Formats: sequence, C-alpha cells, structure tokens
Amino acid sequence: MRERGFDPAPLLACCGIAPALLTALQARVSAPSYAALWLEITGLLDDGFFGEDNRHMKAGSFAMLFRAVHDAADLEQALRRALRFFAVLLDDLRPELRVEGADAFLTLHAAARREPGAFANETLLILFVGLMN
Repeated sequence: MRERGFDPAPLLACCGIAPALLTALQARVSAPSYAALWLEITGLLDDGFFGEDNRHMKAGSFAMLFRAVHDAADLEQALRRALRFFAVLLDDLRPELRVEGADAFLTLHAAARREPGAFANETLLILFVGLMN
C-alpha cells in the first residue's frame, strides 16, 4: 500500500491489526482481520488481486466467479470454469489443472511478461480455496 501512496496505519487499525506485526517475524493475524483487510484494500485499489497482476481484478470479480461455478456438476467442472475465468481476469498467472484418476493438481505458470512473486501465487490459491468452500 505504501508503494501506491497509501498510509497502511488506518487500514490496519480498521481491521484490528497492530502495525508492529508488519515487522515481526512469524507474525499472524486472524482470518476475519485478514478478510477485512482484503476488502479494504480491494475497495481502495479496485483490485481484488492487490496489484499483483498487470491487469486489475476489479471489485466484484470474485462474486462473478462464484456465480460462474456455483452450479457446476462436480469439483472438476467448477475448477475448469474457474480456470477459464482467471484466464480472462489475469495476464501474469496461468493456473492449469491436471487430473490423474482421483487426484487433481493445480499448477501455476507465469506468463512471459512478468514473474509473479510468492504473494501473487498464494493469493490466487487463497481465491481457489475460498471458491471451493
């Protein structure tokens, strides 16, 4: 948020996160506090992917993604729909699903334009987990 000209202190305070946690090794915040922070940042940036992709994932994208997958016949169909949706939303990450019998593997590939960092990969995985719950 600092890189984008925002003071993180008010964001953290409204989400119940102590600023000292930003510099503490192995610091953790509660899931509700992280969710609140996610929503606050999404609202400020109009980007549910925190600027981690060349293309912004505009606020409301996740809700539309949920609508695209909620009536899928099974988990594989839901994941494949989600993959198609993310291909439209994102430029830098290309998730791929491979199914081998009863096992499924989700692999994240970087597009040639930009190598996403660990935070981008983890954010995408959080979105998938949230979608499948």
